[in-house]
Amino acid sequence: MVCQSISRTASTRWIGGTSISPPRANATLVPGTYLNATRYPFQAANVPGLDVSGEGRGSNTLTGQFTIVQALYERQRPGRSL
Repeated sequence: MVCQSISRTASTRWIGGTSISPPRANATLVPGTYLNATRYPFQAANVPGLDVSGEGRGSNTLTGQFTIVQALYERQRPGRSL
């Protein structure tokens, strides 16, 4: 499963992160809207995964959607820029 993490620092006044994953194992996130996402890493194999946490708190259950507008990949650090 490919998972991308996006973290913020104290300079943005929010410390936390977001993890997202495509709906199929070993798939790559590509531009598009991912509907019916459920909690990563516990989502079913056919739905996208999503996790949001911050300030020492996390989501025990969640559903939602996310949109990838652009995805740039590097060989050594895949998925570092979304």
